Amino acid sequence: MSRQPLPASPPAAMPSARRQPRWLLPAVAAAIVAVIGINVWLVHRDRAEVLASSARTQRDLVHAIAGRLQTALQKADLLATLVAQDYVRVQADGKRELFRPALQQAIATNPDLALVVVVDREGRSQTGSMTQRPPAFSVADRDYFRHHQQVNDGRPFIGSMVVSRGGKRRIIPVSRRINDSDGGFAGVVMVGLAVDDLQQSIGAYAAGPNSMVGIAHLDGTVLLRVPEMGATGRNIGRDPQFAEHYRRRPEGAFAGISPVDGQRRNYAYRVIDDYPLVVVTAVNEADPLAGWMQALLLKSGYVLLVTALLALLALYLYRQQRLLARTLRLNRTVLDSTPCGIVAIGSDGRVLLFNDAAASLLRCSRREGHARPPILMHVPADLRDVLGLPAGEPLPADLPYESVLEAAIRRPRPEWVLRRADGEHFPASMSVAPVHDRAGQAIGHVLVFDDLTREKSLERMKNDFVSVVSHELRTPLTAINGAISILASTMKAGADARQVRLLDMASDGCARLIRLVSDILDLNKLERGQMQLHRLPQALRPLLEEALAQNETYASQYEVRYRLIAPEASPEVDVDRDRLLQVMTNLLSNAAKFSPPGSEVRVRLTVAADEVAVAVEDDGAGIPAEFQPRVFERFSQSAAVATRSKGGSGLGLSIARGFVHAHGGSLNFSSAEGVGTTFVLRLPSLPPMRRSDADFRPCSAVSPPPAALT
Repeated sequence: MSRQPLPASPPAAMPSARRQPRWLLPAVAAAIVAVIGINVWLVHRDRAEVLASSARTQRDLVHAIAGRLQTALQKADLLATLVAQDYVRVQADGKRELFRPALQQAIATNPDLALVVVVDREGRSQTGSMTQRPPAFSVADRDYFRHHQQVNDGRPFIGSMVVSRGGKRRIIPVSRRINDSDGGFAGVVMVGLAVDDLQQSIGAYAAGPNSMVGIAHLDGTVLLRVPEMGATGRNIGRDPQFAEHYRRRPEGAFAGISPVDGQRRNYAYRVIDDYPLVVVTAVNEADPLAGWMQALLLKSGYVLLVTALLALLALYLYRQQRLLARTLRLNRTVLDSTPCGIVAIGSDGRVLLFNDAAASLLRCSRREGHARPPILMHVPADLRDVLGLPAGEPLPADLPYESVLEAAIRRPRPEWVLRRADGEHFPASMSVAPVHDRAGQAIGHVLVFDDLTREKSLERMKNDFVSVVSHELRTPLTAINGAISILASTMKAGADARQVRLLDMASDGCARLIRLVSDILDLNKLERGQMQLHRLPQALRPLLEEALAQNETYASQYEVRYRLIAPEASPEVDVDRDRLLQVMTNLLSNAAKFSPPGSEVRVRLTVAADEVAVAVEDDGAGIPAEFQPRVFERFSQSAAVATRSKGGSGLGLSIARGFVHAHGGSLNFSSAEGVGTTFVLRLPSLPPMRRSDADFRPCSAVSPPPAALT
């Protein structure tokens, strides 16, 4: 009996086709269509966003260029208006020689402007801002001249771009009419905008290699185009775009074909307020989409790229974390190794960093330094001084330390008195600086301070040494000077010229040494607050007259004369007569030394409600700008050859300022190279009730010396 084979059955893992759901294929197709549709929608959305962003960029560019051009036009228009007004006045006053330098100065301070030209009613040039005055030329054929000759509407006129006949530069004329006293036509003032500078500045706004920036009159005349392509001076007013867009609305955007090069572009324009000009920017339609197309092709690789970047970023962060930990350890070691105390304060007033040197100087542990309020390291006198509070006024109980640090930055102090944790005080130098994060936000302050106890001790020793040496030198120098004088008086009758010259040189050298010793002693007393002033109420004008008389012979050596400008009735001041004469002698001798021969030095006395001011004005070469901050420093002298040739120890102005400060006054200066220098001495005047008090009162100079003396 044979066995029949069993029928084969399909595997369980392979379902029969009849069991497949009918909705699977439509669902897959729908999913594919949905994915394609979503991607198409995303592509169109991205394209629209790119075009919208390009349009916004175009509008922003045209607004920026229009604002830049409007500012330049306003400068030129304002200058033309002022020059027209001043020209009429100068013609009436007859002061023409000052007019042309003023025009040159106006152009020199405005880089947007190329030149200024004033022409008469015939179109002939009268004056201008050119450095070398060119031969007279005529602008009667210029459009701006013809316009103002015919129209008197009180408005500026912007002409076509021309090449200046005086300076051979391309300019855009901005002109104003000059009227005579009867309102008739008297000429034109033309201020030229520098086309090359303007073209370079607006060209920087170009949005791409195929972009265009242009400026045109509302009648269609092209004033400027970048790139130029021969369009400057061309009239495109017949282009329908002018009638449809530029002349109907003050600003807008559209797509069109360029009348210059035939390229299809997206345009944005804006008419400048108050001026008949329109600014146009354009970019080829394909340019904004070029980057979008490249981005579309690269999107498929973004996932792999981002994954790789994330892996690299994770590895980088791991390595940076290790490097940061090593750097922090190194910074901590460096901060703890520095001999200066360093304390970092957060914006909330908490101590964030406290190095070992700070703990040693303040005699506390680092933990105590972090827990102790940092304001406790200061004495109340320093806090009142840096905050500008009167002496003795109680400090607020809730005074924020941040306000103290901000005041210390605004009013830096060369020296502080700090308080240790055990209550002991010590002199210290301290600097305060703000700390900002990467966004520029203030997050706290850092204090760096050092103990000055040893330096103060050395300074006292130095001052004592200088005082002793100077006192010991004064007596023998005085004796030597007297001996030389006696010897000179007895020998001059029978001595030859060489011997007389040697005696005079010895006498002059000895006198200079005596003056130097006296200056050093005076400076030392001022620094230590030991200068005795014999102050007496007295009228100021006679003192000034006496100072001028004493220095008249000295000034004659330099062929310079003094002139006093002061009211007859001068107020009284409470001063030491000899010290004030010493201050005036120093100022007058300096002014005479640095004045050109044949000039005069003016001493001007002015009176205010509670003070008097004495100004010493000269017409010398002025003080170099780089030397001005060091004028009142000890032994400071300009490195200029002209200054070195005048000699001097460099102590006079420091001593003069110290004497003035000791009287409760101030001594300042203003100087310009090539113009001259003015030193101004201000002293408090006596109230009327004290001007009859004639008591002779010796007193000490209690005012602290100026910063230059410390």
